[in-house]
Order: sequence, then C-alpha cells, then structure tokens
Amino acid sequence: MLKRLMRAIKARLDALAAQLERLAAAREFVEVWCTTVDPDSHEFGAELSCEEANTMAELFRTHLYANTARQLLAEHAQNCAGAANHPEKEYAW
Repeated sequence: MLKRLMRAIKARLDALAAQLERLAAAREFVEVWCTTVDPDSHEFGAELSCEEANTMAELFRTHLYANTARQLLAEHAQNCAGAANHPEKEYAW
C-alpha cells in the first residue's frame, strides 16, 4: 500500500513539474513579447483571429500585463467585424 501511495505521489509531482515548466515558458514568452514589440510601429493585434487575440490577451492579463492585453484587443478590434467574439469582460481589466 505504501509503495502504491509513493508511486501516486511521484506521478503527481512529475505532472506538477511539467506544468511548472510550461508556465515558465509562457511567462518567458509574455516578458519577451511585452518588452520587444513596439505597438506604435507594428499592429500586433490586427492580424490575429478573434480566438488568437482573446487567448493572447488572457495570457498577458494573467501574467500581469493588462495594458498589453488591452492594447492587443484594441488593435484587433480596429479590423474585427465580430464584436460579439469579444465580450465586455475582455476589456474590463
């Protein structure tokens, strides 16, 4: 019984380690994007689909880059005919 419990604990710890690795990669992406993209010279949200814009905005918001999230959605909205794809909560950060 103890061996089974230890295997279960190890499996859970391995899963958590993999999750932390993915989170660290996402954090690195957000920090690089937010420190290298110049929104004045590159409309980074204009070329994205609605789903892509919403997903990236949520990624930036969860990593405490709410201004980048707002900016991305604002850029996207200029070329988006589907306002229904962007609920008000998306802009309420």
